[in-house]
Amino acid sequence: MCKTTKGQTFAHAEFKTPEDAKNAVSDRSIKIHGCSVHCKYDVGAADGHKCKTPATTTPQKRKREEKNEGEEEEYYIGEYPKELDNDTRKKKCSLEHTVILGGLPFDGTEKDVQDLFKAYKDDILEVYLPKRLSSVRLKGYGHIVFNSVASVKKAIAMSNKKNIGKRYITIKECYNGKKNNIDESQITAKEDCKTITVKCVPYHATNKEVRDAFKVCGKISKGNNAIRIERNTKTHISKGTAIVEFKTYESANEAIRRNGEIKIHGRHTICQYYEEDKEDGENTTPNKKPKLSSD
Repeated sequence: MCKTTKGQTFAHAEFKTPEDAKNAVSDRSIKIHGCSVHCKYDVGAADGHKCKTPATTTPQKRKREEKNEGEEEEYYIGEYPKELDNDTRKKKCSLEHTVILGGLPFDGTEKDVQDLFKAYKDDILEVYLPKRLSSVRLKGYGHIVFNSVASVKKAIAMSNKKNIGKRYITIKECYNGKKNNIDESQITAKEDCKTITVKCVPYHATNKEVRDAFKVCGKISKGNNAIRIERNTKTHISKGTAIVEFKTYESANEAIRRNGEIKIHGRHTICQYYEEDKEDGENTTPNKKPKLSSD
């Protein structure tokens, strides 16, 4: 496992015997790419003492019980706060069970939001509050998923009547957008691109659900990388964007032509041609899944 602090990189190495570890510490001639490295014990002395493996929070790889045809879908421990049954997962994707929060203070916390809805705290399935990049400050908006539709209606009735600090919070129903009226004559088809980027994907949607939604456009490539849901490399939570790779250019063009028409859990999706070199400043890996273990 490697980590970097103030320009210096540290690595942990575990040997089979204490003698090997002792030799590494005493050897001053070890170099990596021409640079001399200095070795020291991680825990205790090497003589008769077995060093402990450094603790890591890297999630382990598991396989879902449901497997897509032609691929084995992977997910990560820690992606959700607990193992979700399929009904709960679908509710988290549902528009009917979700309310949108606005006007949140930037220094607010999840506890402040939960206290706002303490009368329905037992009915809350999820609180999602986006934060600024490399900061603990909120962006000022978020959403809450309730277990029942009745709690959603009661929460919407509280809009502009409840406050956190000096700010009154707006509470609205989750809007699924609308189909874009696209002039097909203005669409420039690409004959060299079989891959598209899909936005507005529900955070808890699966690869299979994305595949099932877009198979109407044509055949999708097989394999693990044909459907790739972008995730934060630290939390492994979905960013609401997916990459879909088709077998033919015509299928990709058909998906672009249907921009705003295809729905996933009732949400209208936005389709664009995939740009490999596009960077959004986030810590993400659109071309491959996050690493499952440290190197």
